[in-house]
Amino acid sequence: MKLKIRLLLFLFLLISKALFAQKSNTEALGKEYFNKGEFDKAENIYSKLYQNDPNNTEFYVKYYKSLMAQQKFEQAEKLCKKMIKRTNSYPTYLIDLGLVYDSNKQNEKAKKQYQEAINKLLPDLMLLVDVTTKFTELQLYDQALECIKKGRTLTRNPTLLSTDATKIYSLQNNKQGIIEEQLNTFEQNAYDQELIQQNFQDYFNDEKDYELLKIVLLQRLQKFPDQKFYYDLLIWTFIQQQNFDAAYMQSLAMDKRFAEDGQRLFQLGVYCRNNKKYDAAIKSFRSVVEKGTSLPYYNQSRIFLLSTQKEKITSSVYTQSDLENLEKEYKQYFADFGEQSSTAEAMREYASLLALYLNQSEQAIAILNKIISNRYGISSFLAQCKLDLGDYYLYAAEIWEAAMLYGQVDKAYKDDPLGQMAKFKNAKLSYYAGEFEWSKAQLDILKASTSQLIANDALNLSLLISDNENVDTNFQALGLYAKADLLVYQHKYENALEKLDSINVLFPENELEDDILWMKANIELNKQNFDSAISYYKIIVEKFKEGIWADDALFNIGEIYERKLKNSELAMKAYQQMIDEFSGSMFIVEARKRFRILRGS
Repeated sequence: MKLKIRLLLFLFLLISKALFAQKSNTEALGKEYFNKGEFDKAENIYSKLYQNDPNNTEFYVKYYKSLMAQQKFEQAEKLCKKMIKRTNSYPTYLIDLGLVYDSNKQNEKAKKQYQEAINKLLPDLMLLVDVTTKFTELQLYDQALECIKKGRTLTRNPTLLSTDATKIYSLQNNKQGIIEEQLNTFEQNAYDQELIQQNFQDYFNDEKDYELLKIVLLQRLQKFPDQKFYYDLLIWTFIQQQNFDAAYMQSLAMDKRFAEDGQRLFQLGVYCRNNKKYDAAIKSFRSVVEKGTSLPYYNQSRIFLLSTQKEKITSSVYTQSDLENLEKEYKQYFADFGEQSSTAEAMREYASLLALYLNQSEQAIAILNKIISNRYGISSFLAQCKLDLGDYYLYAAEIWEAAMLYGQVDKAYKDDPLGQMAKFKNAKLSYYAGEFEWSKAQLDILKASTSQLIANDALNLSLLISDNENVDTNFQALGLYAKADLLVYQHKYENALEKLDSINVLFPENELEDDILWMKANIELNKQNFDSAISYYKIIVEKFKEGIWADDALFNIGEIYERKLKNSELAMKAYQQMIDEFSGSMFIVEARKRFRILRGS
């Protein structure tokens, strides 16, 4: 008896396994037909699978879509009605029936079904998501939004499915809808400010979108003048529009209205300074300073005001008078605050102004020696001061002092960018001295530097040396070029030009033509002869496109037009050429960024 029962059980399991395998094979075949678009064959399989298991959603969906793909609307209608009856009018099946009518040009009947689906909604999140998603997938965006609106009423949650609503408005290209949805959601404390700003950046495409946001915000501020968030977002909108003057004026008004003690103005100044919008930064810092010495951002604003003025002057066209007026402001600052640890960064910047622009290297050296000997700062800052001090000794032709300082930083910060910069400066000292083989050995190590700037500079100088090894075995022409390079560093431009001009006379077979053009261009740039500099750079780009200076020259052309000559059109043209022709350049990311800013996007 037990044997018979075991035998029957075994047979039952065997048959069940066979039936399951058969069903699995049938399903796989149906999917294959469906995915290949052979809907007649898929219909045949899924109709049977559905009949055997009408509660299986996948069988229904594949069967329904196979019928719709073949325009078998009558059969699809019967299928939908059967599911509506079976599920007590579940809304998604009403939508499916509406789509059948829509596809068969029975528009009024379709609308009736869609509305019936919306009417059937309940305060059930899963149901609301299901129906909203269904409408959205069918590109029935108005119905999807109506579904969300009703869901919010049913659940008494005014921000329900806000992300979905925003996406639907985006699919409709309805920027007004996106703005209203995001602002309404924020009002319900469902978003923080950074998130809503990120959402706008994700969904906005051009200047018109930000202009619309500005208009909406101004309208809301008329209704809600004490809603601080709208002011914050308006300032952010001005910044996205690159309208920094408007951002400054709005920040100034908010500072007075909400008694912010200069915090907002200081933050705007820092942002503008970092983005090289110097005029707005200077106005912001100066407004904080004018509020008085007792406020918390006064000291830092004084420092940043000086450094921003220095950056503005030295990055654009300047006069001797500009430099001297700035020098007076630095002197007044030190008269007010003294020379100490808290003012050490300002002392370092002042030394840079004196050495590099006012030809007062001795005074600059004295200031940096004071910082270092009194340890006005942390070790890394003091190391930066040592590198600067080495530069100014080199400027004053005290090469041994420079080498000693570079060596100290190299030893103390071997695996740090500071140490790598020190090593590069020492390698360049060897190059200036005509010790090319030793210099190249150090430069080849630095080509693997973690700092892209150091690695690029090391590569360029190494290539300069190696390119002249074969033609100039004694490095005589390169020796003259290196001496000219040092003279340029020391601002002895006329002497440098004499050296450069003598190279072609003494060594007519040299390989330094593009390098000589590069140095002459930089001399003209330093002398603020911008048209002459551009002419030299253009020759490099046109004649030596495969050389080491071509991408640098083209980027410099763009930068001169943008920041010195204020010609946005020609700057964009240069940056566009760089994007098109020098995609592997280390400047490509910055070129793209500047092009987009100038274009207004």
